[in-house]
Amino acid sequence: TPVHHVADRTPLRRHRCFKKNEIQILHQAYNRDSHPSTETLQQLAVHLEAPIEKVRVSFLSLYVFN
Repeated sequence: TPVHHVADRTPLRRHRCFKKNEIQILHQAYNRDSHPSTETLQQLAVHLEAPIEKVRVSFLSLYVFN
């Protein structure tokens, strides 16, 4: 078995949770349109300084739990 050194490992991505005010922004956007376009999701991602995939997943969870 090969020996791996700590320096050889890829650092894990830092997990980022949305803050309370950011969740409110997501809820407001969801209430306006529960099926937003990719452009709208991109604008939200830029505004929230979050990856678009994180915004998309958040919208899916809002849809599932509403």
